[in-house]
This record gives sequence, C-alpha cells and structure tokens, in this order.
Amino acid sequence: MALQLGDTAPDFSAVTTTGVLVGWAKGSNGGQSSLVSLSRGATWTTVFQGTRAGIEGLTGDDHGNLYVAERGGGTNPCPVWKIAAATGTTTEVGFAPGPCSPSGLAFGRDGRLYITGGNAPALDEIDVLAPGSATTAATAFTTGVAQANGIAFDKAGNLWATDGNNKQGIVYRVGPAGGAASEVFRVPPIANAIGVGRQNGTLQGTTPTNAPNPQDIVANGIAFTRNGDIVIADTARGALWEVSLDRSGAVASPTGCDQTYTADTLCLDDVLAESPYLEGVDGIALDSAGRIWADANERQAIVVVDDHNGFTEFFRNPVDATTDRRNGGPLETPTSPALLGRTLCTTSSDGNRRDNFPNSGGEVTNTGKVSSMSAWLANVMNTSGLTTDSSEQVPDSAANGMMSSCTHAGQVYPDRVNSLDMRLAKVVRFNRYRVNVGFDFYNLFNSNTGTAFQQTFDVATNGAAWLRPMTADLVAE
Repeated sequence: MALQLGDTAPDFSAVTTTGVLVGWAKGSNGGQSSLVSLSRGATWTTVFQGTRAGIEGLTGDDHGNLYVAERGGGTNPCPVWKIAAATGTTTEVGFAPGPCSPSGLAFGRDGRLYITGGNAPALDEIDVLAPGSATTAATAFTTGVAQANGIAFDKAGNLWATDGNNKQGIVYRVGPAGGAASEVFRVPPIANAIGVGRQNGTLQGTTPTNAPNPQDIVANGIAFTRNGDIVIADTARGALWEVSLDRSGAVASPTGCDQTYTADTLCLDDVLAESPYLEGVDGIALDSAGRIWADANERQAIVVVDDHNGFTEFFRNPVDATTDRRNGGPLETPTSPALLGRTLCTTSSDGNRRDNFPNSGGEVTNTGKVSSMSAWLANVMNTSGLTTDSSEQVPDSAANGMMSSCTHAGQVYPDRVNSLDMRLAKVVRFNRYRVNVGFDFYNLFNSNTGTAFQQTFDVATNGAAWLRPMTADLVAE
C-alpha cells in the first residue's frame, strides 16, 4: 500500500482482512529531533472502529478528514466513511457495489475517490466515487487489475496499481480516462514460472499450536517520490524497490536480468532497501524530507527509511509481560501509514498472523480501527521534515493491507516553467555624455505560463477546479 496526503489533496490506500485505522498520539517529546525520541511517551487514540468485515484503505482531505472503505462481506456493498480526525465524527459518503473487498484508496486530481476491490473475489475492478451521501454509488473506472491492492497517481494523472494477493508482483497503469489497465513491470515473485524460488513462512509461536503462515505478496504499497520514481513495498522480502521512468513513462530501470521470469521483471539492482526491520512491509508514505514511513505489519511496527537507506524503528508494540506477545495493541497488523496535517495515522487490519497472533488480544477482532498520534508531533514537524502543507498528492497501496499515499511539502512539484526572456542593450556616447539604450522582451514565445493557480480543494464544491490557472504570462501578438 501507499500513502498520500496534503493540505489540499490527500490520498492513501490500504488492504487487510479487518481494518484498524490507528489514530493520533499525544505526548511531551515535541522538542526533540530524534525520530526515536519522538515516539517515547506518545499515546495512540482510536478514532474509528469498523463494524463489518474489515478495513484497510485510507486517505484524507485538506479539512482534516480521513476516508476509509469498509468491507461489506459476501455480496453486501462496501460503505465509504469520512472521519473527522479531531473528533471521530463519521459520515457515510457513498458505497462500492457488492460483491467488493476494498484495499487501496486514493483521491484523484478530479476530486473523486478511487477504490480498489470491485468485482470480488477476482478484485480486478477499481471503482470511482464522487463523495456525497450514503446512497451515492461508485462506478467502474478500470478492469483487468488482478487483486488490485495499492494505488497511486503520477503527475500526468495516470493511476498505478499493484497486484497484491495475486502474488505475481505486477504493477499496472491506467490512463486518466480509465478503461483497460496495462501491465508496466513486475517485482520478481517468490518463485519463477517453473516453481523455483523460496517460501517465506511466518512462525507464530507454539502456544496455541499452529502451522507456519506463508507470505508471498511482493507488490503491496506504492508511492511516488518527488523525482517521479516509483517505490514499491515488497511484503515477503521485507524490501523496497525503486523504479525510474523516462519522459514517455517507460521503465528506465534495469529489467529482464533473469530469463526464468517475464522480460519486464525488475532486476535485483532495483532494490532500494531491504532489512529485517521491514519484515511484512505493507503501506508506505513519504514525508517532506524524502523519508519513507512504512508499516511493518508482521512486526507490529512503524519503520522510517531515510535517504541514505538508514533504518529507524519509530514505534513497535510493547511486549506483554505475561504472554511475551505483541498482540495487545495499539498496532494490530498496521497496514497503511499516513501523515494528515500534523497527525500520523495508520490503519490496522488485525490479521491473524505472526506478532498479532492470536488476533483476539487487542482492541478489535476482524473489524478494523483507525488511530492517530498528533499533538506531540506538532512541535517537531518543521525540524524533522514532517510538514504536510503541500497542495498536491501522489498515491500508494499495500499487500494484505495497503494504503494510498499522502503528499507532503516538497514531495510533489508542478511542471517546469520554460520561458524565454531577452534584453538588447547598447551604450551610446556623445562627447562627455553617455546614454544607455535597452529593449526588454519578456516571455518572447508567448508560452502562456501560469503564475497563480487555484489552491483551494474541496471534494464537494470545487474538486474539478483545483490547480486551475488563475493568471498567466501573456504577450500580445
């Protein structure tokens, strides 16, 4: 999954059997710059608990609201909720028609909400919703994305999606108009076409007795960097992959190094970071400093990866002194981190595996919740690079729990401005006198470059007008 959020256009998406959105934490460590010290003394507050078959996707808007799509179960529709992060007030703003099982969730530039998990159990449909009331129905935007999980948008408005539980590592692209999805590249699956590879089996303790639980998802969360590169969360390997695109949108990173995989499969040189810290990595989000915040769901942890590929364990559930387990919360299989203003949020799917096994030990069981930590973070946002006051979002997702992305200050930039200015000057001398003669030409080729844009974003009133040019450099012809 991946994460996106901004003061003007937020986005995240997440995936899981049950969804918990872990809310905000308050504490007294705001003056310290160390990421580790920031989490000490912080407390988590649950702002939403699901009542149906689970939640995983998460996104937000510039008014401090979070959005989740709850799994309805069976053929039931999947309600979409708007949650006021400050108060926990919920409003149903629409639904995805059943059968459905949402994972990724993200706002597009058009102000509409894009939701994975349509056409269950194939889950090969991504729906789009203009948030309204409880009776507002989402409609199909694209099909052919097997087990669509994490989603994110590039600067051109293309939607990108990972294949999650399809376990083939496929990353798809869909044009702004929707329609059929096309495969762009693959993260190497755990085994090749003839079954050669390895199996990652999660051990879950001996009391109660249980068998190892395989983890084979290799394309989960997805997010875009400020440079337009794609970061993919590899849940099975505990790794992050980074893929560069050329100006045409084609993959520029190495592919096709192993002939036993498809030709569009990434090479091992494309691994950005891999560590036991990231075991079970699900949703990811980028902050303004370029750091990657990752939900390591199997470890009940939130890990930060810096731009030098250093790892910091920001938070991990404490161990119960009696059971020696970490299944008591506040994290319950965290799946989708997000930065909403000055609040750190994450979903929890309450999956019944590894550090969350058995999943009966926490606050929810198979229904999900939303939590956040905020007040203690406010005083350190500027020094730690967590400010999230940008005006554009870029998306993401997760595996068995995934999240869209949040856009942060300094993460997304508008197109480069190209304008030619010319000055012709001559110094003319008359005896003891000197005259400076000059001609200035501004925006010589009349490129109509925008200089001010509509910054206000509101889904209900002006979503389509967001970033519309308000003034431009014009030259009379």
